[in-house]
Amino acid sequence: MIHLAGAPAFGPTLLWAVGTPANGAKGGAVPDPGLREALLRRLDAPPWPMSWPMPGTTERVVVRAGPTGDPFRLRALLAGGPGEPVLLVAPRRWGPRRLVPAPVVEGSPVGLLLATRASHLPPAPALSDSVAHRPEAAPPEAPWVVAAMAKDVFLRPTDGWADTLNRAGCPTLDLRADRARRSDLAAALGKGPGVVLYAGHGRNRGWGGYQGLRLPHLAAAEPEETGPEGAAPRPAGLVIAFACDTLKRSRSRTPFGIGLVEAGCARAYLGAVGSLRTSDAEALAEVVIPLLAHRSHATVASLLQGIEGAVGATGAARRAWRSFRLIGDPLTPLTPPTSTG
Repeated sequence: MIHLAGAPAFGPTLLWAVGTPANGAKGGAVPDPGLREALLRRLDAPPWPMSWPMPGTTERVVVRAGPTGDPFRLRALLAGGPGEPVLLVAPRRWGPRRLVPAPVVEGSPVGLLLATRASHLPPAPALSDSVAHRPEAAPPEAPWVVAAMAKDVFLRPTDGWADTLNRAGCPTLDLRADRARRSDLAAALGKGPGVVLYAGHGRNRGWGGYQGLRLPHLAAAEPEETGPEGAAPRPAGLVIAFACDTLKRSRSRTPFGIGLVEAGCARAYLGAVGSLRTSDAEALAEVVIPLLAHRSHATVASLLQGIEGAVGATGAARRAWRSFRLIGDPLTPLTPPTSTG
């Protein structure tokens, strides 16, 4: 495992997804050297030499086998393994739905990083804990955030989310759209909350609530709204969207969840690659909220394993869960804040 400033960055398996070799070349394709070096610069400073394997981690290339439900044969690769987190780096032309068959494969939580070139990588703060590259860490009192679209079908199921988390010792702000503006939510996201939960309509370009939340709205948040005077916005930890399509591939637009991680607004984003029944999304949320409140999952990877074990083999929650994928760092910490400030 790669360690940064005494804390783990990613799990012990780093996979590079590549296409089949061109012109019948043997030995398989290789990831772009510039992209790999740029990623390693964000994982450690100075970067490890351009040779594999890196000390303490497993790194390998996986070649696309074809348009199947498991194109990189991850089930076979991870079968019988210890269930450690995996980071799969893949070109942006492939959507999250087609890259991996599920958010947890053979017990291993899989985080996706969609990047064709170095400019697609998130800024260093969203990918590492390196003191040299990271702005001031989010204060421990930064509360978690509950967000929801201002429609009864989303407000009623989310009524108790903030109360449940607060009673469990996870200070949480209720910023649902019936009581908060889009600018309020953008400001709260810029303070680096460890967890952000959203319920509502979603599209490839953003959330339907708050008269439409898009990446430019987050980029436009004033520095004084997001932290101390002159401070840059801090990345949120894990953002979970119980909404349709926020990771759906589009030829003309980067999916909203991928854009959040790429822009450094969040270290990890858990969302759907297609449409969801509202009732299925609600059933999945009824699994996730108690898991967060129980405070037994120290990382996003552990939470994903908990969800996988709790949704069961069938039913509404399992139907929704099959559509979810994780973008970003699977070892993002889930340490609850200490107060609401």
